[in-house]
Amino acid sequence: MAGLTSQYQHYIPRFLLRNFSPACSELPGNPALPTAFPNGQSTPLRRHRSDYNVNCLDLSADSPTIEQRPIGRVFGKFDMYRDTREPSAEQNRVEEILSKLENDASRIVHKITDSFMARAHGIWLSRYERNLLRKFLFIMKYRGSMFHHRFYHNEADSYFADDKEHLIEYMRKKGFSRPFDVWLDNIKVISNLDMTDNHKWILELPNRMYPDDANWFINHCQGMYMALCVPKDEDDEFIVTDNSYHVSEGPHCVSVDISTGSSKQGIWTSFHEFAPIAPRIMIVLRNSALPSPLEDANPDVAALRQLLLSLKLERFQNGTVSMLEDLPIDRARNNYSRVVQGQLQYVQGEDGTMKPGHKFFFRFFRVNAAHVNKINGILFDNATDCKNVVFRSTNNFRRTLEWYLTVEPAGIGKRTTKSAEDPRLVVLLKLALVLKQLGSDKMAIWDSDSLEDRAKKAACILEFASTGIPAELLGHILGDSSSDFMKIYGNLGGSVQTLLKDLVQAKLMWRLRVKIDVWSHGLEETLRAANRSYLLENYLQLPRRRFWLYLKMWRWEALNNQKDLLMNVAEDIISQAHSVIKRSMLNRLMYIAARHEIAVKTCSEFDSWNNILSGRNRHDSAERLRWLAVQDGIKDCGIGHVEDLASFHHQRAQTLFQDPHRVELRTRMMVKGLFQHVLEGKLQANLVHDLAVVFFDVVYPTPDISEA
Repeated sequence: MAGLTSQYQHYIPRFLLRNFSPACSELPGNPALPTAFPNGQSTPLRRHRSDYNVNCLDLSADSPTIEQRPIGRVFGKFDMYRDTREPSAEQNRVEEILSKLENDASRIVHKITDSFMARAHGIWLSRYERNLLRKFLFIMKYRGSMFHHRFYHNEADSYFADDKEHLIEYMRKKGFSRPFDVWLDNIKVISNLDMTDNHKWILELPNRMYPDDANWFINHCQGMYMALCVPKDEDDEFIVTDNSYHVSEGPHCVSVDISTGSSKQGIWTSFHEFAPIAPRIMIVLRNSALPSPLEDANPDVAALRQLLLSLKLERFQNGTVSMLEDLPIDRARNNYSRVVQGQLQYVQGEDGTMKPGHKFFFRFFRVNAAHVNKINGILFDNATDCKNVVFRSTNNFRRTLEWYLTVEPAGIGKRTTKSAEDPRLVVLLKLALVLKQLGSDKMAIWDSDSLEDRAKKAACILEFASTGIPAELLGHILGDSSSDFMKIYGNLGGSVQTLLKDLVQAKLMWRLRVKIDVWSHGLEETLRAANRSYLLENYLQLPRRRFWLYLKMWRWEALNNQKDLLMNVAEDIISQAHSVIKRSMLNRLMYIAARHEIAVKTCSEFDSWNNILSGRNRHDSAERLRWLAVQDGIKDCGIGHVEDLASFHHQRAQTLFQDPHRVELRTRMMVKGLFQHVLEGKLQANLVHDLAVVFFDVVYPTPDISEA
């Protein structure tokens, strides 16, 4: 870095922070905004963009203080996006890309704030503007200090997130040497993403960047919708924290290590996410699975939404709801549909395809003080790892902080242990001190228990969650609990207590899969395929016992309710070998097995390798072979020892053939002869034999060397 000047690089841009400056004369949404300004002109005095200060609560100090800081020195890090392994001229390339995105997004944000200042009811945005804003909001989440902390490692072994196995495999495949390289590349790909291609980008994106985060971005854009919230009361304002754009509201589970007191985020579902763009304008992203009165007027849509919501909540306790379920927001209206007798219908000339001329009207939803305080409270409650809280008015800040610290914990969170090192307790104590410094005499309250008490409560919750389903009813459905069905279901983590709920959910999952195909009939096949793929990726994340039941529903329907084709089939053999299969791959491997076996049994032309290799039914069989042979590679099968063997033979096959079909088949043929030897002693001998049959007859169809 010799000769290069170190840069303070922001993860919250200055054009947003200026809106929160008390000195800013352009106060978005101020009802008392004058029509004439001190300079006698019809426009406010413009200040240099770096002149503005903001009120900043410093939570990093042992004794927290409120001070004014220039916007150029808050919410940033030195050389945060600098790639020191690049030539000098290219080291700040990511920062330059982000600056361009910020510049484009700032025009849209200014358009929103100007409309609000003009007391408009809302604002029209083009499809391009909406998509650009959605992309910007995701980048605001992804570029922040939390993700910098997640990826800022020079070695893969230092990476600590729960997707470590996936990331290392991706780095190996793409030739990245550092997790930091993956992060910078992902930022570049998303920032430069063209979203004007009628959703084709959804299919392409997982191949252009780290797939796990690509799917997260897709869900951000397709699974949530934007709304603009503004306070009814002119004295209410929103705050900004380091992680404002990454905070989500929804059910979640946190595990606490009794020996150390450290906590780790477990399962979670996002109902709402937040993006403050001005003290009186908050962009709220709401999960599309939550109720929408206008759309739910259609019974089929309402049923689908309820199914999606139940899928998201199945891992949590009954009765789980959103803290903001009554937030009065809804989807943006558009210029290609209208409301007819309470239901949405396309206007004449529209067919459901996306067009450049489509526009969306985003209302300014006026929210009461209770909702403003709840949103701010959610940000406070997630400030454990934050160093700064920025706000415009000290009086308004005191009022919303007082609400958070004095409201009953059950309504907002505020759960800690009694450990003096618990970071949540540390932040709460600091906030309570600040509240007193601001002149409040109210007593802060929160829930606090010992680590041992918390462990006991967690055990009670788990015990309660596993009871209450009549065993007689389940016995009536499936008969003896020692049946093959219950043995496999039990090996996958199921029990009599979970079975009925899992069966109901599996049936709903199948209904949703069918409905999506029916509703998308007539659309481009690429879009239909994207919908199926998106649904499948969500299903693959579900508990393995429930996904196995879903495969049974699929098999039952696809094979015309033939009972003899329901059990002791390919996915059952896969499930019995789960001890040697990577947990992240088990559901996918069971899916591939069921998919291929169903395809073979429903295609009379494809009945053996002999037909293909002898030339009979050449065209149809060749097409089926091509689909079965290379759609899934055996070197990614999820069994570590087999993957190592396959990778070795795959490299050797590449020296013999250029055609990927031949490379894959050659790899399978070589692995097939050694498969049982590699797994000897790791599974029972008869299971190893059965697994080999499933692998090379169904999952990875492979001819014998003698046949070839």
